[in-house]
Amino acid sequence: MLTIKKAWSDCAERLDHVVRSDYKSEKLTRQLAAVLKRAAKVPELSATLEAAERDGFIAGTDVLPSRTVFTSLRPLKISDPSYPRAALHLGIEGYAEVLFHVDMSGTVESVEVLDAYPPNVFEQAAAAAALQWKFEPATKNGAAVPSAGVERIEFRLSRD
Repeated sequence: MLTIKKAWSDCAERLDHVVRSDYKSEKLTRQLAAVLKRAAKVPELSATLEAAERDGFIAGTDVLPSRTVFTSLRPLKISDPSYPRAALHLGIEGYAEVLFHVDMSGTVESVEVLDAYPPNVFEQAAAAAALQWKFEPATKNGAAVPSAGVERIEFRLSRD
């Protein structure tokens, strides 16, 4: 039961990012659906799930922001990352997936690397680039709101 409660807590934090940014990730949605199904079997959590469903935050096992009009982030300035010198010299290609938090003015205020391959190669360059990005802020019912997004940044060498 403790594992389900921990998973529920972790997913609730991620759900907040999903709802605030209108970001729909198939993988995250599947993870949330699995946790919601398990959580529904825990008496202490089932009442919370019923209330969330009743209030329109979830429908069954689907993550559905409802009763609110959201707009997604719109990029205004996207800076390309610098290719790490060691990776360039060794011919290494890969990616870094970043979660970025955008304030109400559209400025990226923080970045978290969610995944990267190969590890410890592209994370720093991806995070530095994401911190330079600028967005038209997301809105909720016409007002700017803090939001978040996830982006996979590919590092590929030219084949000239």
